Amino acid sequence: MMKKSNLMLWVLTFVFSASIYGQSNDHFAINAVFSPDSTADIKNVQVIDNIVYFTSDMLGFGAVEFSDSSAPNLLDTIRWYDRTAQCYSIVDSMAYIGSSAYPGGSRLHVVDMRDQANFIQTEQYQTAGYAVIHTATHDSLLTYADDSSGVYLLDITSPSNPELLSRILGNHYMDEMIFRYPYIYTREVDWYDPSIHIRAIDVTDRLNPNYISSLVYSMPDNYESALHSITLNSSYLIAGGLGGLHFIDLAESANFSEVSLFAIENNILDVEANDTLAVVLLDVPLDYPLINIYDISVLDDIVLITSYASDYDIQSISLDEVLNDSTESFSTAYRSEDALEIIAGDNERIIFIQVTNLTRPVAVERGVIGLSDYKISPAYPNPFNPTTTISYALPEISDVTLTIYDITGREVATIVHGQQPAGFHDVNWNGIDATGNLVSTGVYFARLHTGDYSQTIKMVYLR
Repeated sequence: MMKKSNLMLWVLTFVFSASIYGQSNDHFAINAVFSPDSTADIKNVQVIDNIVYFTSDMLGFGAVEFSDSSAPNLLDTIRWYDRTAQCYSIVDSMAYIGSSAYPGGSRLHVVDMRDQANFIQTEQYQTAGYAVIHTATHDSLLTYADDSSGVYLLDITSPSNPELLSRILGNHYMDEMIFRYPYIYTREVDWYDPSIHIRAIDVTDRLNPNYISSLVYSMPDNYESALHSITLNSSYLIAGGLGGLHFIDLAESANFSEVSLFAIENNILDVEANDTLAVVLLDVPLDYPLINIYDISVLDDIVLITSYASDYDIQSISLDEVLNDSTESFSTAYRSEDALEIIAGDNERIIFIQVTNLTRPVAVERGVIGLSDYKISPAYPNPFNPTTTISYALPEISDVTLTIYDITGREVATIVHGQQPAGFHDVNWNGIDATGNLVSTGVYFARLHTGDYSQTIKMVYLR
């Protein structure tokens, strides 16, 4: 039988002044610090519906409810004393947790969380490698990556009893995995080359998944400078490391191509991104990690909005909403001036960091481009419900038409039609078509047309 963590070991520390814990600036403040014992060694943090899930070397897998982020509340923990919890996926009230042990190999644990105060393991499966390093779900499909034996696909129609469908062998050491159906994206390390491989696996046929694309990056002598993290937004796979942020076009997953590199001097430990912002955790020599937030809405004009020097040895970061399955497994986008909450994990604590006033610097947004060209920016938020904002710039008085189309090319609605002055314009669309009806969930396109200029952006509406 497994034993639960002694809840008396947990200590809640409420922090209402950033001057006490961590440095503050006009953007950052620490709302609260949730602290297990001093040996907790928090590894992975993720947020779903106001609950922070985490893994820890010493405490296993746990969950903290934080509808009020200044007063987090421990729900429960579950621990395996002979192994270390590595990763997890949450589907309704079930948790699928990957673990590692040496000797003993990797395992997949199925944990029932219907009673939030009493987590119960219902099943566990021995796997082939040393460590299950990432898990993810979509619909009734569970997939996990084992460090040395590849990617597994399981049917979880019966949530407490996953059934193995197929396995695709890893060509190299698996280090990270992201699942956005129908593709799995992996980061793999070839220690013999040495090199880093970014790969895409098509799982449309669940019984016969196959590799369809890859990019190879040479690995420097110092592995700490290699690609350490990958994430997705609606258009790009973003890889952090090797001197900056690499933007890989996902328009055609069968033909990977890097379209932009934004240079960053320090090593990147972790990155989370949406269509507007990238939150980057940087390894700063002789100091605790640095959190930088960049405006990435225009790849050839990426701007550092703010930077935060933490007093904590932060290991990983998560934004306050992550959609963890289906085709939209990227963080919810934020309007730049809205608040953003970052959940960070360090060796001992879960840290709730409030970020506000994330406005793109006026001098950059209004001055550098000089309005010499027409431009339409990505919609935000994207995906959206109920409303998204489409921004565009006009260098002169123009006759403007902004039209929404569905994925078949059918015209859905025209939301701008007429003459507008030069300058920056924001237009909201609430998912209503030309007949006054709400559109269905799906992919839509906004086409800006004025004179000889025409440009289209993609949006995703979720009902």
